[in-house]
Amino acid sequence: MSLVNGLPAHVLFVHFVVVLVPLTALALVISALSPKAAWRLGLILPILAFATLATVPLTTQAGEWLERHVASDPLVRKHAELDE
Repeated sequence: MSLVNGLPAHVLFVHFVVVLVPLTALALVISALSPKAAWRLGLILPILAFATLATVPLTTQAGEWLERHVASDPLVRKHAELDE
């Protein structure tokens, strides 16, 4: 998947990762501190964690595709090095 409605998929997927990683971590901490909250979250936490896990490699692959399809630029190279 390289483009979504004409936009690079990486740009869209990054937003999922930026939201899902802290949200999952927060839900995990709340579940660990409160058994009542853990019971209320039920299957939401594992589903959220799986969605987070799935979006990270998708975002990385979309970013690699985007890097190959844009002009070489110092800012693009610096951004790509952040992945390493």
